[in-house]
Amino acid sequence: MDAPSSVPDPIALIVVEDSRDDFDLLIARVRAGGMPVVARRVETAGELRRELASGPCDIVVSDHHLPQFGSFDDYGALFDAITTALRP
Repeated sequence: MDAPSSVPDPIALIVVEDSRDDFDLLIARVRAGGMPVVARRVETAGELRRELASGPCDIVVSDHHLPQFGSFDDYGALFDAITTALRP
């Protein structure tokens, strides 16, 4: 019988962020807190929709305002992805 692992499963994280530096800082802070993370960065609504459709996601973190996309737009993309996934 295998001993239980003390390392938690990685968090699947999508970050809506136009700054690579801000993205890297966020990921570093999550990892410094002891959480393994698999992160993907997107900058547009289309990219967010593709990432949500491409595989599991535990958390979406968003910059509030991007040049072409912002946190209020994220809610629409999330709602669309969830309702699509729940359709029979």
